[in-house]
Amino acid sequence: MSTHQRKAYARDVAWLVGTVCVGVAVLYATLFIDLRLGLALVLALFGVISLTLSTTVRHSLGYAAGALLIIAASSTAISSLEGASVISVALRIVGFGVIVLLASRPRPERPIDAVGSHSRKWAYVVGASLGSYFLVGAAFHGQILTFLFYTAGLGILLITVVRTEGAADPDLRRGLVLALSLLVSTSLLYGLAVPSAGFENGRLRGFMENANTLGFFAYLLGAAALILVRQIRWRAALLAIAVVALVLTASRASALALVLVIAILVLRRGVITTIVVLFGSGAAVALAFTVNPALFNPLSSLLRFNDSRSDSTATAIGAFLTNPLIGVGVGNESSIIASSPFRALAQAGLVGVAAVVAMWLVLLIEGARRGVAAVALGLSAIVHSVFEGWLLSPVSPLLGVFLLLWIAVRTDARPKPIGARATSRYGDESRITSTRQGAPR
Repeated sequence: MSTHQRKAYARDVAWLVGTVCVGVAVLYATLFIDLRLGLALVLALFGVISLTLSTTVRHSLGYAAGALLIIAASSTAISSLEGASVISVALRIVGFGVIVLLASRPRPERPIDAVGSHSRKWAYVVGASLGSYFLVGAAFHGQILTFLFYTAGLGILLITVVRTEGAADPDLRRGLVLALSLLVSTSLLYGLAVPSAGFENGRLRGFMENANTLGFFAYLLGAAALILVRQIRWRAALLAIAVVALVLTASRASALALVLVIAILVLRRGVITTIVVLFGSGAAVALAFTVNPALFNPLSSLLRFNDSRSDSTATAIGAFLTNPLIGVGVGNESSIIASSPFRALAQAGLVGVAAVVAMWLVLLIEGARRGVAAVALGLSAIVHSVFEGWLLSPVSPLLGVFLLLWIAVRTDARPKPIGARATSRYGDESRITSTRQGAPR
């Protein structure tokens, strides 16, 4: 297939996807005029973008659609439906399937990635760690169906991770940035337009089931903007959106994670830009308070000092003391435990904690191989997982989207524009290809 044919094919697919999205959005909004209108808004915006934006963006629409399907599985639009569990699982399977298909498509030869084709070993370590955790926490406690369910989810996640890691497709990077920016920005608009639905207990949740989930995706958007986006104006705009969303969600763990990313990256580049964006975001939030202080009061929540997780920590320690080696089993603790390590301690004992530590170590070791950006993302995710339990759920959209972003963050993380001549650390790609074919240099 020639370059012209590929561009025409991508354009036709983009138009088709855009038309379908707009049509589904209109139908959805017509049938369900309630919280699910939020999903219609996302679909409509996604369709408009696919119909109007540049070829560079159109190439990444498939990955963006896959990521949005995965994220939609944890949205209020789905949780409010009958049979929400089945629909949620189906959306995740379809979303991961779309990404696998895109990563498996034939494409022109690309230069060898700086990380190398053998870099998928980290994924197997993560898979083995999660598999051990569920074997002990579920199967050893007689929860065979739970074990099979999570094992199937882990298998789908591993197939997706291994395939996308091997593909090293730059369109994945653009697609993730597009999906996260759409989610967070439209959640902000939704909260402003319909505060009774977009806010919960004074905290912005947007289209997500709770504020902490939206805060997590806002943190990922901020990290992606700093690491993957080349243009300064877009980087600044996306980072500002992420910061404002984090303040309004009052998610302390997500805010701490993004601050850690900024602190690590600021040591090597973008000091002035980062400071300007942060001060600009603060000014925007302050202006929102001035316009309507009764509607938004997020800083008091973000800066709250109450120990809201102390009870779950005590629950985890009590469950661990009941059976230190293998814990009490998945879901058998007396109350919900938010922290990944403490949840593992309660549900799978010492084996569970070892699994969490193994995943932490592989993020740090592999991150050190990939560069400063990967270290920043990996370390911030580790800190975040201390407060939230997403690291232990292979069926969670949070873990799936994080691992996709982790794959996108390589030593040369920033994508080149479509049509630019790709280069490797050994020189120009065209020279490498011609040399392999025996052409004169």
